[in-house]
Amino acid sequence: MSASRAERVEALRKRVAADPYDAAAWEDLVSEADRPRRGPERDGELAGVYEDLLAKFPTAAGYWREYADHVMATGDEAAVKAVFSRCLLTCLSVDLWRAYLNFIKRLNEPRGAAGLPEIRQAFEFTLDRLGQDSGCGAIWQDYIAFLQAPRQGSPEYAALYGEAPEGQEESGKVAAVRRGYQRALLVPSPQLEALWRGYEGLEMSGSNKQLARRLLDEWRPKYQAARSLLRERESRLGGINTKALALPPGRGGFTQQSQAAAWREYLAWERSNPQRLDMPTYVARVSLAFEQALMVLFHYPEIWLEFGAWHQANGGGGAAALAVLDKGRVALPSALTLHFAAADLQETLGAPAAAKAIYEELVEGLKPAGEAKAAAAPPAAAAAAPAEVKQEGGGAAADGQQAAEGAADGQQQAADGTAAVKAEPGEQAPPPPPAAAASAEGQQEAASPQQAQEQAQQAQQGGVQLSAEQGTLAWIQYMRFARRAEGIMAARKLFMRARKWPDMRWQAYAASALMEWRHEAKDTIPRNIFELGLKSHLGEPGLVLAYAQFLTGLGDIANTRALFERALNATAPEAATELWDAYLAFEYDVGTLQAAAAVEQRRTDAAAALREAQAAAAAGAALDGKAAPAQDKPGERHEALRLALLKYKVQGLWPGSAVQQLCFERLLGQAPALESGAREHDSRRDRERRRSRSRSPAARDRGRERGHRERSPSPPRRGPAPRSPPRENEPIRLSRELAQLMSQLPPPHLLEGPIPDVERVAQVILAADLTPDGIIAHEVAAARERRRQRRLGEMGGAPGGGPGGPPGGAPGAFSGGAAAGQKRKTLADYDSGSESDYDEGYDVPAGGTAAPGAPAGDAGGFGGAPGAPGGGLDIYRMRRKQQRA
Repeated sequence: MSASRAERVEALRKRVAADPYDAAAWEDLVSEADRPRRGPERDGELAGVYEDLLAKFPTAAGYWREYADHVMATGDEAAVKAVFSRCLLTCLSVDLWRAYLNFIKRLNEPRGAAGLPEIRQAFEFTLDRLGQDSGCGAIWQDYIAFLQAPRQGSPEYAALYGEAPEGQEESGKVAAVRRGYQRALLVPSPQLEALWRGYEGLEMSGSNKQLARRLLDEWRPKYQAARSLLRERESRLGGINTKALALPPGRGGFTQQSQAAAWREYLAWERSNPQRLDMPTYVARVSLAFEQALMVLFHYPEIWLEFGAWHQANGGGGAAALAVLDKGRVALPSALTLHFAAADLQETLGAPAAAKAIYEELVEGLKPAGEAKAAAAPPAAAAAAPAEVKQEGGGAAADGQQAAEGAADGQQQAADGTAAVKAEPGEQAPPPPPAAAASAEGQQEAASPQQAQEQAQQAQQGGVQLSAEQGTLAWIQYMRFARRAEGIMAARKLFMRARKWPDMRWQAYAASALMEWRHEAKDTIPRNIFELGLKSHLGEPGLVLAYAQFLTGLGDIANTRALFERALNATAPEAATELWDAYLAFEYDVGTLQAAAAVEQRRTDAAAALREAQAAAAAGAALDGKAAPAQDKPGERHEALRLALLKYKVQGLWPGSAVQQLCFERLLGQAPALESGAREHDSRRDRERRRSRSRSPAARDRGRERGHRERSPSPPRRGPAPRSPPRENEPIRLSRELAQLMSQLPPPHLLEGPIPDVERVAQVILAADLTPDGIIAHEVAAARERRRQRRLGEMGGAPGGGPGGPPGGAPGAFSGGAAAGQKRKTLADYDSGSESDYDEGYDVPAGGTAAPGAPAGDAGGFGGAPGAPGGGLDIYRMRRKQQRA
């Protein structure tokens, strides 16, 4: 290896070590390792790169295919078998499975008839797993051709179909080929037409024509249904890159987001069963779609959840759903939703011991270091918990004695439950892969369920630990399960175990206390648990507020007030704002006005002192060059408004109108502020609207026409409409196409002009005929309307040769009356819009002469000057005549 190449490889390895999901760095590393000529050193280095890459991206089918080709080139058949055994069941890619089929053929074809059963088994295994893919049409054709190849009486025929009774030699072959055709005809693929023709030939070649016609009539609608969905399916799959690497959410930028959205749309479409398939085929089709989506969306827990929920509702039932969730748990150990969903499903299926095993596995890494070795004996640890409560309880030990005694009474019950978990260690693991996965020669067995569970446990014990918040949530869910499955005593016991974890958060104390209150309807144990939590979390406003709400619900006003005073003395000033707000709302709700005013004054003094301290600290830091002066947060400058809302806002009822509520929310930073440069109201347009409403409809029409004439001939542009308060604070979610269109529009404050009737514009657009004939008809009608308007204007009179005559008194023009020999028409004649020959020839009246400079056919001044808006009308009339001819 040259020095420069070694440096490049080392630099790329550092990049992937720093960011394991840097897809570009991995691609460059593979290319760099594949650069030298073949040799033992190069093969070993490239194999090592592939192993590192595929350990991070286990569903990268493209790289698995390259790895298999690389191993095949070395001639090591055992290594090739090992590679395929590791990737086939997780990477349902047509290219990868076709490489597997070619490998099986190359191994078994030299064996002659003895190798044909292995090849057939490989075909059927592939089509069972991947046959519903649109790209498998060629594989279906190869499989059918393989079944049709052996001749009757040959060793190959006997190897595939066995010995048949006399007179039924062809029955086994025909049945197998027919079954292959019928399965292939349900899959929308580009080879569908050829498959149907082959199936027709097979049925019509038999001796029973009546049976052939009946089968063809039965399968023709199914074939047509598949063919009708081919284009739509290809269009939905056209924007999906099945070879993309599986990146976590938030990586990959817009491309990853668009791929995830495209996969979700495709999954929803497949789940709708547009082809109206029978249940087994429908389950196979949707399962394949989900498994292929998980190749790219491997790190998206919601896809695993949707797959499991679909199986439970419509697919393979609870067992299949459990297998999916267990695979997701192994893939994403930190996704708590998958663990909780799997435990709930086990409980629903009547296996509480398996559900408990899931929770035990989840909290295995949430124990103190001293208990890591004693994790196999949780009853002993739980038995010691009650005594610990008495020692740590202090003043609350006497009140907590009931909880301790209850936990001691439930010791035996929890021990029995733990023993049940030990007796069934692998009950929640996914089922083994299909037996056909190991049937092809040279393919090793996939990992067993016990191995998968061991891998998940080793991954968690090896450093994939839960955060403090996630661990607290795991304990809370475990306590809820224990209360449902084993009773309140088991939940108390778990709470005592959870308290030993040093990173336990205050939410566990609140959840346990409220669980006791809702189950027992007695306040002694909940009070003790809250007091126990306050010993280590008194400075947490969340626990204080939960305890205060509990006491207020009991009507214990004095202790609630005392709790607020204790908490405010122990809480840091910068974290006490929430407590002051709750204290003030509490006093205004249950206390006197004088007490509320006193708390309000204390709150104001504390806020002022905090701002002064923060300003002084920020100023000092700014002088030292360490940090910039702190700025007030939104809402801190509106203390009067905040105080008023704390006192007068009740149960979501705001003391003001909807517009005032929106203004308050913006001032307090609870709603998005107005866009820069946007105007809340356009006073000029408001005045115009008010004047327009006060006038009659005819006056409004005249005003609009006058406004159009006074403005420049440029197309009208719509200005910003007055904003109305949004119904929700959440932003409006638009489709990708509409969002792209809106991003290209100019800002609303840059546009001015008349406001068109939006409903009318929409009606005209929807009713427009945009076909070629419709466009021609529209152009003809527009040209006639322009000519009619010009003629009406000339009839109204203009300075010139006479009243109503054109300038200069052109011969044959109107001059206060009809010209000599010219027929005078009424206004209705001009407005008829007729397509008759008389209307087309009216421009050359009898006895009239054409105006100077006017084109032929526009005599009498009606045609207008050349280049007028009516020019070119003869072309449209010629087109209409050609169409009528």
